[in-house]
Amino acid sequence: EIEAVARDQVLDRLPPRTRVEHDTFSRCGRCDRVYWPGSHVTALRRRFGDLLR
Repeated sequence: EIEAVARDQVLDRLPPRTRVEHDTFSRCGRCDRVYWPGSHVTALRRRFGDLLR
């Protein structure tokens, strides 16, 4: 199960550049991995934006 988490809850687990460039994070309840929207999300939105609206 993936759930949204506050930035301050995962800040110590983020790469330095990610700490600066992102503010939206999610965490897997099973494996405890942290996720954030990367460049692939931006590219997909650009490519398929009309379909998502």
